[in-house]
Order: sequence, then structure tokens, then C-alpha cells
Amino acid sequence: MPTQEPKERPRMLHLHKRRLACFSAEQGLATNATPHLPPDLTVHPDFCTCSFMAAAILPSSRSTIASTAFSALKHPFSVPVTPPASPPLLLKKTVLHPPDRHPLLQASPAVRGVSASVLANAYIQSLQEPLPESNTVFPWLHGLHPHNLLQLQFLTAINTDMLNPPPVRGLTVIHVDGPGRLIMSFNPDDILQKDQDLFLDVDPVKGVGLRNFNIQHVKWATVSDIVVYGRSKNAVMAVAARLSAAQAQWKNDHNSALTYSTFVVTEPFSVFESMFPTLCGQIENGATPYKLDFFNTEREEMRILTAATSIANNVDLGNFADFELNARERRYKICIEPSDSATIPTIERLQSVLSALDGCSTVLFSFPASASIEATETHKFEGIVRSCKWLYDRATEGFKILIHCGDGYTESSLLAICYCIYAYGWCVSEAWVKLHRDLRRDFFAFPTDLRLVKALEPHLLAASPNSKEAIPHPEWFCEPFNGSFPSRILPHMYLGNLLHANNHEMLRQLGISRLLSVGEQVAWSEAEGFEVMYLDNIQDDGVDNLAPALEVALAFLDDGYRNGKITLVHCRVGVSRSASVCIAEIVRRTRISLPRAYLQARARRLNIILQPNLLLMYELLKWEEQELGKRELGWAEMAHEVAELNKVYMG
Repeated sequence: MPTQEPKERPRMLHLHKRRLACFSAEQGLATNATPHLPPDLTVHPDFCTCSFMAAAILPSSRSTIASTAFSALKHPFSVPVTPPASPPLLLKKTVLHPPDRHPLLQASPAVRGVSASVLANAYIQSLQEPLPESNTVFPWLHGLHPHNLLQLQFLTAINTDMLNPPPVRGLTVIHVDGPGRLIMSFNPDDILQKDQDLFLDVDPVKGVGLRNFNIQHVKWATVSDIVVYGRSKNAVMAVAARLSAAQAQWKNDHNSALTYSTFVVTEPFSVFESMFPTLCGQIENGATPYKLDFFNTEREEMRILTAATSIANNVDLGNFADFELNARERRYKICIEPSDSATIPTIERLQSVLSALDGCSTVLFSFPASASIEATETHKFEGIVRSCKWLYDRATEGFKILIHCGDGYTESSLLAICYCIYAYGWCVSEAWVKLHRDLRRDFFAFPTDLRLVKALEPHLLAASPNSKEAIPHPEWFCEPFNGSFPSRILPHMYLGNLLHANNHEMLRQLGISRLLSVGEQVAWSEAEGFEVMYLDNIQDDGVDNLAPALEVALAFLDDGYRNGKITLVHCRVGVSRSASVCIAEIVRRTRISLPRAYLQARARRLNIILQPNLLLMYELLKWEEQELGKRELGWAEMAHEVAELNKVYMG
């Protein structure tokens, strides 16, 4: 069975400062309201086919749900108003279908015209109506190439019927030219072959792939009515003709049960700007007021998470945005930026910085980054201790100090831990726990850092103004502990892996007393004071569905929340199954949309990239429909944005 190993993020050297969410200082939860459907858009009553009714998700018989010290909970939330189950799509009437209600502009290949208001209604309908049931579109959405026998055998047991496209009708919008751009729109080259009027052939030819987010916009376009818009009428018509020809060829080649149509918007983009501004992802002056920018939203979530806080007297730990802010506010006299290229400051360098304090508003210098010094480099120990002593002396003299790096943790965690050991006289395991638990500081330590600080501990404690002897490391702090803690996603919920879950003494140190195990059982059977729920038969295989057990999982989390207890949610790696549960809990607890909850969870997982498999992410969007009554993004747009965001880290 394929597994997804966690990937470390490359170090980010800069954070954007645009604030996109307002956080409560008391709980650290997003308080911005869930995005509502744009007030300037209404769906024509002829096309509003959804009647809303109450619905609830119940566990299926396939999922065995075992619980220790936990009884079934009455659902603590009011049942949300939800869309109905997906209608039979072969008979579905939409804003665009049947197409003969719209004027024919070109007979062969067929292209029809629509107004800006018709496309606006089509947008709203696509977000209000439920997505097709997952068993209708999967495993087809995974990508089933007829020559990829490994993928076919893994997902379909060589059932060739699965190769046929599902009978669904989506919406794809294509942007041709000009500076203005609608939300959730793609370029022609994103879905068409350059030299032929054919859709891109994106199904993977070899290997088992369960996270093919990068092909979803093409897959969805092949089962969609397509609308083209742009500034140049001739360019728009030319692209529309190519798309219409591609649709006809696709139907012929893939035994498609449905016929899809191509349309062009017959009004200029300025109509969208004046009448439907919330559909404009980018207006003609280049601004993007209504587009959910995944990259910058994740950066902003990181900035909020790692904003400067005190870790000792006159010493703060923060991120690059805090350093930039200091240029205006002059809060800090000394700013230290750990980096890969830096060396340990010499005595002469520290003396020159000290001499400059009287004449400069802020003094800057660098220090080696986390994971850049090995435990075997004992000749560097004296310089590390000397640097901590120098910082302590300056802080005692009243100088405010900022230790910072781009994201607030990747490069700076090593120096922060060493300084806490020196300043407080903490042993190394105390520093690990107290920096996170008591000082409420999220940090990321590499295994290299753990080995180094263990070797440094007696040197730091011997020189500490609060000197004490080193004590033997507690059992939980020894191997296989590798220096990483589970991630604090919300005050009552952590996300981690099986290694974290098996270290129950470490969990106890962090104040965690409840365990939600998703598809993976812990090695220990009993531990005093722990409550455990185990969700069985949920593998990260692109086939198993988490949805039937999701409400039970969320009820378990809510029970902990209401009783002031902290729960660790885990699977094997902590990036897919357990991450899906945590994302759903963020949506329910904060009422933000699923894409925003996903980005918040990604930021709080620190250097580990969250990556639910395709089926789990699709089911989360389906669940969002029931929980919030609508979606902020369609499936193709959500998957495309995830794929583009991952390129930043994985290339």
C-alpha cells in the first residue's frame, strides 16, 4: 500500500504582511465570518432546483468505532441546514443546460452566447448545489490510464468500466486575454493541448497516485459545460471553437454518457466589475480583492501564529514581519536573525555590536540556523554558550532583543531553546516542554538540534546564572523521540503521528489526556488518565471513506473541548486521515470555509505539509456543503490551488 511520507518545508525567508483574518486573543481562533454568497448575485428561480433539508452523517457498518472511557454523545450542535443528496445528473437542469435556450453563435464547432448575468447565475448554482456523490466520480478522478495496470489494479481491480467518465455535469470557466480575471477561471493552456484541439491527457501512465491534485481541473473540464470570456472577441471565439471541438472528440473517444456545450460571454468584462464585483478575482487595475490567495493566506496564518512573544526577560521570539515592524516602531534594540550561512559570533563581533548600541537605533547580527551545527562539532560549544551569555547580559541591562527568522520557527528554534536553558537553568527536556506548553510558543526542532542540545546541556547549565546540574533525560525524551512535538492546531486539539501517539508520557507533559486514533492503533493498551477512541478500517488508500465516522470523531473532540481536555488526533504520519478530522473540526468550531480551515491547519502543522488524499479532500468539500450550507470553492478550483501551493515546497 502506498504511503505518503511527511515533507519538510524549505525555509521561507520572507512573510507577507497583508492581514486576512482577525484572531481572538483569548483563544487564538479565527473570528472572521464564513464567506457568504455574494450579495450582488441571485439565482434565477427557474434554475434554483435545490430544496434544503436537515441531514446528518451516521457511521457506516464498515467502520468499527471502539472507545475507552467514552460513551456515545448526543450531537452538541444544532443540525445544520444542508443541501439534499446529489440529484440524478443525467436529468439535471442547470443554468446552461439544455443549451438551446442560449443563442447559437457558430454552428460547427457549436458555440453559444451567454450574458454576464447568466454566467453569474451559473457560478452561484455550481457552489450552491451539492457535488456529485464520491462513489460517482471516484476512482475516476484519481486518474485511470488504460496502460497503468498498477493504478488500475490498486483502485479498480482492473474493472475497465471505471475508465469511462462519470455522468456528471460541472462548470469550467476559461479566461482568454486581458488584465481582468474572474474567480475560479483557468487559462486555455491549462486544459488544452497546444498543437491539437484536444484536452490534455493527464491520467498518470505509471505508478499509484492518490494525490493527483494537479490533474483535477483537466478531469473536471472534460465533464463540464465550458464558458469562455476575454477582451478580444476574435480570440474568445477561437478558443471556444477549440474547446467545442475537444468536447466532441472527448465524447467520441471516451464513451461519455452526456453531451457538453461551449459558451462565450457576449458582454465586456466591465459588466462583471460593475454588476458582479465579487466574481472578479482580479480587476483591471491588477487588484485581487475577492480571490482567496492560498499562498498569501497561508503566509498570513503563519505570521499570526508566530508573531513575537516573550520567551524570557526582554527577549522575544518572532518572525520577519516583526523585524519589519521594528523598523517603524523601534521596539527592539537588538535583532538576531539565524541563517544557514551565518557563523557563531566571535568575541570581537560581540564587542563591536556592544559598542554600536549607543549610536544605533537597532543593531543587527546573525547566528547559525537550526540544523546547521552537528553535535560532533564540540569546538563550537564555547561560542554558543558565549552568545547566550552575551544576550542574557544585554537583556539584564534593559535592552529589548528580538530573535527572528522568516516563518518564526524554522531557523530560530535552536537559538531559542539554547537561550532558555541558559537563562532559566532548565534541563533540556524542561526547555522543550516549557517553551511550548508554558510559554505557548510553537517551534520546530530537527533531530540534529536534539542531538546538539543534549550534548550542549551541561555546558549551558554550568554557565547559567541559575546554574544547576544536568539530570538524566526522562524516558519519554529518549529514542525514538526525534525532537518534534505534535502540532497545536486549536487550544483543545493537537495533530500528530503514530510516534507521538505511542509516547504517552510526552503527551502527558503537554497536557494531552485524550487520543483519537484514525485507522492506526497505539502500541500501549492502557495509561492512567487517558481516554482513547479508535476509528477502524480507515486506510490512507484513496478508497476508504472517512465521512461515515466523521461525526463520531467530531463529537469526541467536542466532548474534550467542553470538559477542558486536550485531544491528540493522529493516524500514521499525521498529514492525511487525522488531518482531515482536524480540518473539519476547525470548520465546525470557527465557522470558516473549508479552504480557509485547510490553510490554517497547514500553517499550524509547521514544517510538515498536510496532504489528505483526493478522496478525503473531496469528501471534506461534500461535508462542508452539509455543515455550512454552501462551498466557497468548487472541486477543480480547490484541487488546483492545493497543487499550485504544493509546488512552492515540493517543486
